[in-house]
Amino acid sequence: MHNNNEGMRDLERGTSSVVGFMIGAAIGAGIALLLAPDSGRETRRRLKDNARRWSNSMKDGIDQARTQVGEIKEDVRTAVNTGRETFTREREARYGTTGNPTTQPIP
Repeated sequence: MHNNNEGMRDLERGTSSVVGFMIGAAIGAGIALLLAPDSGRETRRRLKDNARRWSNSMKDGIDQARTQVGEIKEDVRTAVNTGRETFTREREARYGTTGNPTTQPIP
């Protein structure tokens, strides 16, 4: 079973893979444009337009990934805090503040 830190590393690796794929695709598109049988001026224009589109797409993708990672981190933080509070309540219900078990069973 993964702990929370391993899960976050897996998510970050997945995000890095997506970003790497997007960069590779942009480079591949650029090479394809350079090898296309258009004039130099037309090829440069198409390359610039595609680079601008890919750049915007990558920025959007990175922003979305950051947002998702932030949301997941907040969910994990909330879950840990809730678990900690529940544990503390149950421990106090069972042992009280003296550390000795009480006679009341926990449901």
